Amino acid sequence: TLLFGILTTFSSYLALGLTFLRTLMLDFKTPRVIAWALAIFVPLIAVLLGTQSLLGVLGFTGAVFLGVEGLVVLAMRWTLIRSARGMGRTVPPRYLRPVLVAVAALLVVGVIGELARHLVL
Repeated sequence: TLLFGILTTFSSYLALGLTFLRTLMLDFKTPRVIAWALAIFVPLIAVLLGTQSLLGVLGFTGAVFLGVEGLVVLAMRWTLIRSARGMGRTVPPRYLRPVLVAVAALLVVGVIGELARHLVL
């Protein structure tokens, strides 16, 4: 079961890293070398700085990167809503804006909370 746990953890970390890499390269137009360096070396640096738990590093990187990725998805949705008005498409309901803002606020609070929890302690 230990081998299965290691493979499961590694595969999810790999999938998250590749998604983050593609997000940097395709959405943020980050050069390939810099995107690879960020995706690979940020968790490695966290381990080298003295983090005692691999699961802590995985939890930290997962929370931060998924939070940032969620914000990117919300930004894309926000842009889609704004462009729908100018292109004569069906405009989403008005209640969607406050929902997007609330979800974005929750993601920001979660990322900041995870950063504070790991960096302060």
